[in-house]
Amino acid sequence: MLVLCVISGLFENQILKNILDEVSAEPLEIVDKRDCLFFVHAMSACLYMYKDLGLAKRVNDLLNKNARNQTLIGNSISESVY
Repeated sequence: MLVLCVISGLFENQILKNILDEVSAEPLEIVDKRDCLFFVHAMSACLYMYKDLGLAKRVNDLLNKNARNQTLIGNSISESVY
């Protein structure tokens, strides 16, 4: 996600759209502790860089797709930032 933020000016929001297309097709699991940062960083990118409400809705829909995805939001501080 940090790479996405650095090159966002070049590819607009297409990279995040591609990531969402890939990960929405299969169940999400925490493989690395940094996986919990995805939703917070993705939502921040939607708000501050892309200003794209539709993309933010897609991020939120993926998070709320099932109860297991809620574990990917991380701790309460990450949840409040999200």
